[in-house]
Amino acid sequence: MPTKSDIHRESDWLRKCSLIFLFHGERSQGTKRPHKWKLSDTAEELDYSVGFISESIFLAKNIPIVDKCKTREEALTLLRRL
Repeated sequence: MPTKSDIHRESDWLRKCSLIFLFHGERSQGTKRPHKWKLSDTAEELDYSVGFISESIFLAKNIPIVDKCKTREEALTLLRRL
């Protein structure tokens, strides 16, 4: 499982998105909390905004479409046009 420090150290935007996606997915599966694991839980644990986490997971789910994009912003623009 990727750690918070793994995610924060990652400089490649798409790799960071993938690590966030994995982190969130693993936490969602193995939660022992009294409530369902949410995006806000991941955001709080990683010290990112809920919007950044949401966009990162969205990008990770669309890797085949955005893998040639050079920046996160370019990838988001491309996906919004589809």
